[in-house]
Amino acid sequence: MPTISTTPIPYPDSTGARHSWASIKAIIAGVPVLGIKKCTYDRKRTREEVRGTHVDPLGKTVGENAYTCAIDLYLAEFNQLQKLIQNAADAAGVGYGDFFFTIQVQYSANGFDTIQDEIIGCTLDMTAADQQQGPSALIRGLELNPLKILFDGLDDVAPSLTAPAS
Repeated sequence: MPTISTTPIPYPDSTGARHSWASIKAIIAGVPVLGIKKCTYDRKRTREEVRGTHVDPLGKTVGENAYTCAIDLYLAEFNQLQKLIQNAADAAGVGYGDFFFTIQVQYSANGFDTIQDEIIGCTLDMTAADQQQGPSALIRGLELNPLKILFDGLDDVAPSLTAPAS
């Protein structure tokens, strides 16, 4: 089993600095993006208990993973990303909604290990615009429906999905 080392967390932390929104660096389809208002993503494993003639479960199934990702981008950043994906999709011979890309979300703060999550197999599956009068910047909401999320590079499944050997 591989050893996973981490930098010890200092207690008390005299600087008081912890990870915050300003600690995040997002790289979408290979391009750093600063104009993000919101980014949420998750992995959920749905399992079923196996029951028999006892009050306790006999076990549970391996289940199925489901992944979600939603990002709110400011309008200029959305337009830039959409054009970037459109250009890559044109080169691949597909529409921009059928082009797969990866998002890396890096978290760094002084005194802590850098954390990098990977959101893999994203596609632009929903785009929403909700503008209204007022001082707020315009945004586009995106749903990306990834195929895999690695939280700090760790896979919750062992072994990972691979093609069968021939």
